[in-house]
Amino acid sequence: MSDFEPQQSGISRRTVTKAMAWAVPAIAVAAPVPAFAAASQGIVRFTGRGCKDPGNSIPGVPGSKAYFVELTITNTTNAPVTVTFTGATVNGVAPINPPGFSATPGSTNVPANTVQTIVVRIANWADSANATIVLTYQVGGGPSLTTEVTLVDTPPIQGASCPLTYPYVNNAPINP
Repeated sequence: MSDFEPQQSGISRRTVTKAMAWAVPAIAVAAPVPAFAAASQGIVRFTGRGCKDPGNSIPGVPGSKAYFVELTITNTTNAPVTVTFTGATVNGVAPINPPGFSATPGSTNVPANTVQTIVVRIANWADSANATIVLTYQVGGGPSLTTEVTLVDTPPIQGASCPLTYPYVNNAPINP
């Protein structure tokens, strides 16, 4: 017999075991994120009902106009979610800057397994014409998502012609 022993080639079992120990927690942490993101895609939708505030909507910001829009927010998860309104364009135009985009309320909490109907005031445009509005929002601090509506023959909020009540929030269970 000789003192020579052949060297192992490739990766040892110990190296593979160490790699698996590091990989398993990463998979466990990352798995819920895509599932939540997929569940939250497209949960905010315009109903198509809206009104415009043609006057000086924001005190101290001459010429600023606002829209009141009705949205439905569907939460099909077993946990409440927070939806935050982060921006909008009206006919492709950004809000007057300063002061920039304004939404009231700026966010809303939607209970688990609920459809929430809400009227949101979005403000700070130079024009309050009939419009295509693209609203940007986040669900639970996740990625930015958008929803779009074209408001045709949008009545002014003053007077009896506007079909919306503001402020307004209603929660209804999904398929009770």
